[in-house]
Amino acid sequence: MRKSIALCGVLTLAIFTGVQDAKAASLTILNAGFETANLSILGQPNGPFNQLLAGSTIFAASGTLANWTVASSSLDAAAGGFAPNTSGLNWTSQWWGGTNIGYLQAGTAGVTISLSQTLSDVLLNDSTYTFSALIGNRTFGNLEDYHLDLFAGSTLLATTGNNVAAANNTSGMDSLIFNSGSNNPLAGQALTVRLRSVGLGGSTFAVPTEAFFDNVGLAVVPNSSTAPEPTTLSLIAVGLGLIGFARHRKQGYSS
Repeated sequence: MRKSIALCGVLTLAIFTGVQDAKAASLTILNAGFETANLSILGQPNGPFNQLLAGSTIFAASGTLANWTVASSSLDAAAGGFAPNTSGLNWTSQWWGGTNIGYLQAGTAGVTISLSQTLSDVLLNDSTYTFSALIGNRTFGNLEDYHLDLFAGSTLLATTGNNVAAANNTSGMDSLIFNSGSNNPLAGQALTVRLRSVGLGGSTFAVPTEAFFDNVGLAVVPNSSTAPEPTTLSLIAVGLGLIGFARHRKQGYSS
């Protein structure tokens, strides 16, 4: 009887642990902190960096940034990885984890520059997605413009941006939330996360528009996560059966 009760306890713990674990999952974004990179542009007072946009009129393309793809509406732009120091034109204290961050730079008004990554995960029905990133704005007068975009296939699901205070020498977390609904026609298509900036330059502004990112993440929560899955229901049935058996044996002993 004691063994049966103990087994029931283990099954109950496994059941509730399984339900709890099913509530949320972090999807894999490779190189989410931009640490895997060859920062080949050295000797800069603000720290080494690389530049991925071929033909850029700002910096010649140089170096690598694993798992991220650059796209731009103009060659007057730059994007890649950056290892900032805490002096000069950067931040007075470190807000990022590790060594590197991702950066976007648009030289003139209306230029769109982005870094994106297509994930191995696909869009699921009846699920809520949260796409987030840390955002930083340096100490000098570059204007911050950033956007977080979530795609399924080539379709934009949701976007957000410019919610973190744009004051110089600040940083903060921003996120977007998307609910896929119960019968989304895009279910099964690969998810893509995109970091994007649009140039605010022109005659009014003498400096490029910049955006800085770190700790990019995407989490999903099934909307029906509180309901046990079929496997969990089977475990519950077995557990209840063992409890009943244990009670029957106890009554037999006491009669």
